[in-house]
Amino acid sequence: MASGHEADNAGGRGTRKQDPECAGPGVPADFGSGTNRVQRLGCQRLAAQVTAVWLVVLAVAATGGALVLFYALIRRVGAIRANLAGYLAPAFAITYGRAFLSEPIHTLTTAGLALILIGSYLAAA
Repeated sequence: MASGHEADNAGGRGTRKQDPECAGPGVPADFGSGTNRVQRLGCQRLAAQVTAVWLVVLAVAATGGALVLFYALIRRVGAIRANLAGYLAPAFAITYGRAFLSEPIHTLTTAGLALILIGSYLAAA
């Protein structure tokens, strides 16, 4: 008797491809075929460990580095002007959305961004 996965593949439908994120040294070629549950769990544990490492890297490098730079900015230009940097986050979000996700930039988005930049300029003056 065929397993559920083999039965799905009997008609040529439901074929699975190897998961490229789990492929690598020590991962069997038939990893994605559903034949060995223990191997799949091992890959999931590896993926969880890699995720945990990257979370630590982001916490220390990105967040910690940003705070160090922010405090250096406070020391250099003062607290009031340093806080204006937070108002630039929407500009970066719009730019990254357009560059990496091909999101459209609408007229109201541009108008809102202009208001934010004008307000930041006036507050800094």
